[in-house]
Amino acid sequence: MMHPGEIPIDESLVVKLLHARFPSWANLPLRKVESTGTEYALFRLGDDMVVRLPRVEQFSKNIQKEHTWLPKLAPHLPVPVPKPLAKGQPSGYFPFEWSIYNWIEGEAVSFNYRSDPEALAMDLADFNKALRNIDPADGPP
Repeated sequence: MMHPGEIPIDESLVVKLLHARFPSWANLPLRKVESTGTEYALFRLGDDMVVRLPRVEQFSKNIQKEHTWLPKLAPHLPVPVPKPLAKGQPSGYFPFEWSIYNWIEGEAVSFNYRSDPEALAMDLADFNKALRNIDPADGPP
């Protein structure tokens, strides 16, 4: 466990959640995704989706923001942005909202990124510039 009060999350829990909420996806192949992130547990669902479950309640508060804002931000950014596909509600199996997104192939950037640090810096600068050019008027605080 990474956080105080963290809910145990494993493949059997995800299968139960899928059967209860999204039965048409419940029999797709499922496997845990190793991640350096600490806020969500990730599970690859089939070939083109990912299930994200918040590890503690405070992280679940981002689910609705993501479903609202990722589709609005995506057209303005120079990289693929996860597309929210479905949202699971709290239940007897899991007490928080959780979500399913499209899977984006790629490689996680780490602090040990060495292959082309200048290209990484330029990509990050382009992303930051695009993000800063989006009108935040109706955005969250």
